[in-house]
Amino acid sequence: MFAPLRNKLFWLLDEARGAKIKKQLREVSSINDFPFSDTSVSLRKKYLHQILQHCLDTVPFYREMDIEDLSLQKFPVLNKNAIRERQDRFLSDQYKKKRLYKASTSGSTGTPFTVLQDGRKRRRNSSDTLYFARKANYSLGAPLYFMRIWKGNDPGGHIRRFLQNVHQVDVTKLDDKKLRQLQDRLLRGNQNKSMLAYASAYESICDYLDRNNPFYSTNKVKSIISMSETLPAHCSASLKKYFNCEAFARYSNRENGILAQQVPGLGENYLINMASYHIEILELDSDKVAGEGTIGRIVVTDFFNFSMPLIRYDTGDIGIRKRYHYKGREFSIFSRIEGRRMDSVYNTSGQLLSSFIFPNRLRKYENIKQFQFVQFAPRSYKFILNASPQFSKEEKLIREFSGLLGENAKLEIEYVEDIPLLSSGKRKKVLNTYRSV
Repeated sequence: MFAPLRNKLFWLLDEARGAKIKKQLREVSSINDFPFSDTSVSLRKKYLHQILQHCLDTVPFYREMDIEDLSLQKFPVLNKNAIRERQDRFLSDQYKKKRLYKASTSGSTGTPFTVLQDGRKRRRNSSDTLYFARKANYSLGAPLYFMRIWKGNDPGGHIRRFLQNVHQVDVTKLDDKKLRQLQDRLLRGNQNKSMLAYASAYESICDYLDRNNPFYSTNKVKSIISMSETLPAHCSASLKKYFNCEAFARYSNRENGILAQQVPGLGENYLINMASYHIEILELDSDKVAGEGTIGRIVVTDFFNFSMPLIRYDTGDIGIRKRYHYKGREFSIFSRIEGRRMDSVYNTSGQLLSSFIFPNRLRKYENIKQFQFVQFAPRSYKFILNASPQFSKEEKLIREFSGLLGENAKLEIEYVEDIPLLSSGKRKKVLNTYRSV
């Protein structure tokens, strides 16, 4: 009853403000549903031309570089450290006295990084969010259980919280008591519900149900979205078992927005958000374009943040991009997203290892509750384990992973009572402390 009312009020407010979100949502849908149509290609070229020209005209950093044409390859590839060091040079002259919004990373991998966004960018992000949420079967106004670290009140305000029907679930120390309460809340009432959380929160939910209520089942959850972290295949399967609902992983960051998401029909691949970004895959150790199907750095040009443009922004993440055909249409997809390059690990020969190896192989080791794998040096590694007293396969684990890492690998095991969450609400499973971006 209340979900349709909230939905209607949201669109009435948007209509009163010129239907700006509705118009952009229509365009986001058109481009992402048909990314290689003549209309979509033309629009994307226009948006790229506009943002590059805007940079040359109004952004001090680019204006001082004396870039003579609008070829994207003439613009430098930059990471957050390079931008942070001279942040005022990246702010457009046209926006210095306008109302802007801060989008800040948590600083979980270093010093916090803040990007200033204008109203146009914020509306585009809202449209992107609605588009990809719909793809995951979310209905605007339905109860949304948003699991993250909540510090103080939701900054969206009372009206936005009411319209979006957000139920805040703090993942700090998500113990059995909190998980039992969440289970009860999801079963309560007749309304369909949605969940949005980091993969680590979903893993805690599934682990709790495995231990305490393995026959739990509900049809009241209609949308499950995992954000930022990679959702392990076993966790996705468990969510489907317990909630009779397919889980979709989302790839996004605070400074840009939603870059890609899993959607129906594309399997485990991620549909790239071509409506709002130009995305390149560059080689790991150079700024040359990586070949299709080759792993490389994910570099983003944001079409819509005119206040502080991010042009050829190296996200620090790595992935594989491909063309994908489905029902007579062609899409651009990520077939693999590895997360931050600085959190990738290498064997003793210097070869990059997929981060998926660790959760996939550790699944067969019973009594391991949580793990973290750390590389300290080219041949020095450690497993940090939160394990039950019954765990007795330490030697087997060391043998298996030493074989994977290399015969001269030095692998240690440390036992802890808990692996804490980062300030962002994530729990890092793979860390590399000696090799940076």
